Amino acid sequence: MKVLKYFEWLPRQDITSDSDTHHQGVYVAGTEKIILFVRITTVEGTDPTLDLYIDIYDPIINDFVQLAHVGTFTKTGFTMHTVNVDGGQVFSLRWAVGGTNPKFSTQITAEFRGD
Repeated sequence: MKVLKYFEWLPRQDITSDSDTHHQGVYVAGTEKIILFVRITTVEGTDPTLDLYIDIYDPIINDFVQLAHVGTFTKTGFTMHTVNVDGGQVFSLRWAVGGTNPKFSTQITAEFRGD
């Protein structure tokens, strides 16, 4: 399986309860697997949580739908997550934060792989 595209979804960006909850779609035809790299350098707030999702675009309903829940994050660290893809070619990163005054300093990159 070869790398079709490297993409930086969030380049050293802070995620808070007041920030956007969705990142632009990225077109990568032939994707069979997405490897997501999540770096969280600081976490602030009371009981902060960060849920990450990868969504896939459905052209019939003209909207994104959930492909995978990547995980729930509560602390600093660097992790890798694999998402298998069974069709589709436009993907988006979405997040939800919880807690009181949550703030996550993040960098999120992806490898899109396929044959």
